[in-house]
Amino acid sequence: MRTSVGFLNFQAVVKGQTYLNILYHLISFPLGLFYFFFLVTGISLGLGLLIVWIGVPLLIGVLAASRGLSALKRLLAVKMLGSDIAPRPLTEKVSGIWNRIKSLVTDPATWKGILYLFLRFPLGIFSFSVAISLISVSLSLIAAPVYFWVPWTSGIWLWEYHDLWLTYSPSHLRCL
Repeated sequence: MRTSVGFLNFQAVVKGQTYLNILYHLISFPLGLFYFFFLVTGISLGLGLLIVWIGVPLLIGVLAASRGLSALKRLLAVKMLGSDIAPRPLTEKVSGIWNRIKSLVTDPATWKGILYLFLRFPLGIFSFSVAISLISVSLSLIAAPVYFWVPWTSGIWLWEYHDLWLTYSPSHLRCL
């Protein structure tokens, strides 16, 4: 199948990976929002309840859940983007609940994962905004010629311009 015409290249349109990348960027905002609220709520509640000792298991649960959420994010990046991300380094298996808690708290991967999940919120906002903007601009440019040539029921054209080149010209040039 020929996917290029002259200098135009349409390979990105026919590849499925393109739409997986767009979907990844679109779901990055809701996931980043969930990560942010989960971590802020869990850490704040855990620190606030430390005085009555309920906060300790809550903070340990947030730390353990953050490792699972960062593993989920890694899995999404590998499966959807096709990126080559090294798996999280395996920690040695320890016996006993206190040794597991100690390895969870002292493992740098736990804290890097929490930092990454916190950063997914502003990065998700940016990524989602850019993806929505590009999709809406692309669809509006694709629909512009059709929108230009379709007369309304009253027979009046939507735009006063009857030259197709004005449809695609920047708006500041139309004001001249």
